[in-house]
Amino acid sequence: MDVNVQVLDTIRETDGLAMSSRSVSSSMEEEEDDGKETEGKEFSIPSNTLRDIVEEVLRSEPLVTDIQYVSVDDRETMRPIDVVGKDGAVISLACKVGSVRLIDNIVLKIG
Repeated sequence: MDVNVQVLDTIRETDGLAMSSRSVSSSMEEEEDDGKETEGKEFSIPSNTLRDIVEEVLRSEPLVTDIQYVSVDDRETMRPIDVVGKDGAVISLACKVGSVRLIDNIVLKIG
């Protein structure tokens, strides 16, 4: 079997959700980014702290009915990391919003 895998950027809706036919049935309210940047600052955060923050935000959303996983991984190897630093990370998650299962990830680029 001849397979060709192409890795492309995720196309996102204005609310930040990954664009897909299932995203249309989600009705979470849009939140705006405050635009603050970390440019010029040394950055590091324990990955478990970042994971806890993401889970807390998800739990605060009344339409999120089930958090299935939140993972903080190395951008190159996709293996779990202990600390997110200048190399950034990938946050991956799966949760249920109403009856819709959302699977998404975001690449954190620092600096």
